[in-house]
Amino acid sequence: MTDNTGYLTISVATVNSTHNKDTRAIPAEYNAKQLAVEILNSKGAVVKQTDDASMWRDEQIALSAGAYTVRVHSNNWDGNDSGRDVPFYAGATEVTIVSGVKSEAKVTCTLANVKVSVDFDKSVAQKFASAYVEVTSAVTGILPQTFTLGNEASLAAAYFPVGNLTATLHITNRAGKQFTKATVLDNVQARDHYKLHYTVAPTGDGEFTVTANDTETTYSYTFFVPGTTTEDFVTTSSNNAWATFVTLESEVVETEIEFKEEGQVCYELTAQGEEEAITVPIEQAETTRGTNPVYRATAKNLQPGTSYTYRLAYKEGDLTYRGTAHTFTTEEAAQLPNSGFEDWCTSSGLNYAAPDAQNLFWGSSNVNAVITKINGVSGTTDAYSGTKAALMESKYVSIIGIKKFAAGSLFTGTMPKVAGTNGAIIDFGRPFTTRPSQLTGYFKYATARVNRTGSYKLKDGSNVPLTTNDNDLWSAYVVLLKDKYTLDNSSQEKLNATTPDFSANNPNVIAYGALPDANCIQMGEWTKFAIDLHYYNTTERPSYIAVVFSASKYGDYFTGCDQSKLWIDELELVYDEPSF
Repeated sequence: MTDNTGYLTISVATVNSTHNKDTRAIPAEYNAKQLAVEILNSKGAVVKQTDDASMWRDEQIALSAGAYTVRVHSNNWDGNDSGRDVPFYAGATEVTIVSGVKSEAKVTCTLANVKVSVDFDKSVAQKFASAYVEVTSAVTGILPQTFTLGNEASLAAAYFPVGNLTATLHITNRAGKQFTKATVLDNVQARDHYKLHYTVAPTGDGEFTVTANDTETTYSYTFFVPGTTTEDFVTTSSNNAWATFVTLESEVVETEIEFKEEGQVCYELTAQGEEEAITVPIEQAETTRGTNPVYRATAKNLQPGTSYTYRLAYKEGDLTYRGTAHTFTTEEAAQLPNSGFEDWCTSSGLNYAAPDAQNLFWGSSNVNAVITKINGVSGTTDAYSGTKAALMESKYVSIIGIKKFAAGSLFTGTMPKVAGTNGAIIDFGRPFTTRPSQLTGYFKYATARVNRTGSYKLKDGSNVPLTTNDNDLWSAYVVLLKDKYTLDNSSQEKLNATTPDFSANNPNVIAYGALPDANCIQMGEWTKFAIDLHYYNTTERPSYIAVVFSASKYGDYFTGCDQSKLWIDELELVYDEPSF
């Protein structure tokens, strides 16, 4: 022994691991537990080394006094590739050799690459025809590793060099449709262990928990494979979406799934921006179109003006199979402009139920005031709510040789044209494309016995059913139309020709509703009324709406009471499921 020599013993912590012999860059004889040792001097030069640390067990290694680094790693490979069960371990420590002194270097080796393991829940095998996960590394030149459902050998853990990873699920449903879903695992560090668990669940994209200990950081991911992103069978579908409900029909045109009697068929609806689906039971099932089953249902209590995704679903035990996704958008719950009759203006001596005479939705009988200078429709402060309501007054005109009964009326349409002193020509209908179920509002009505009668008869040739022995009636009706209509009461012949048919026989009519005569009687206090719309055509949307109020129901026939007054306020269109 010289004065400048010391001795070093090395102990390496035992590492337990399973491993195989695999992949192109990893030598066939690679054994992760065979640890190579290198002793480097202060200049980084290797002064002593061995391929097997066990060869130096209990050996005293003579070294010149000075500072050294003892570096230990799995022998015969640098860990710079991916492979099955090929962990790469490494560790290092600093030691100072003192002349004549025995020193010891303790090195603990830890995992220096990244471990990935994959497993599939049994529900995946039950629901899907096949599935595999391909894990790729962001490090250039690294082979991807594939984990296949049902192949136990391929589910062995794989190791990658440090670098971000991407796990891509490739899955095929029983109808043969293929889907993929990629997840990036970022900020990857040495000693990380990613446990990727795939299972079937109704919703969700994935979740993970992290635990840490002295030897390894484990990231346990659970990836949900929701039916809403897969397609187990193919459907064609139609829908009839209203404002608050939709009728759905689906034909199953392609499937490998047997719909069993004990299973449940339903619809799943998801509103745009929502994650939770609404389940809608099937109302009509087991009908067929050819050999294909057809299912129908109605979903209620929906939000107006909202987009929904829907699909047919078949549930059997804990499993849910889902068909092709389709979409619809509910109608807006539109209201009539100036429905509270707060806005009124006057132009050229005429009253208008509008902010200005250039933007009209409501027309009225006031056009007759061009000749008579008498407005039968006006805004009044005697309102149910707010500051104003609409007031319609029936009047008998006797001026400059004109003697005529005129009923006060308010309607959605253009102002009537005066046909001399004989009557008027009125265009009914304003653009409107949604489908309400009801019109509600509030009214008051003051009247007396009929004191004005005309010579006109009804279209069928019968007399007007009101006589001087009867009190006058007011009237209200709503009709949804494909096109506007015109009424001309300037002669009996023209009135007969233009009086509309609001029955199901008229293809122009989508829906119609009128207030019964029993509700159109004198009422001194504000009273609520409701007009139900009955739909003759449930598949087409309207283009126009006509809402008509009259202080005298038979004013078009110049019959009524010239003292009748009708107040109307706070109209509202309701969008529940209507009568069919």
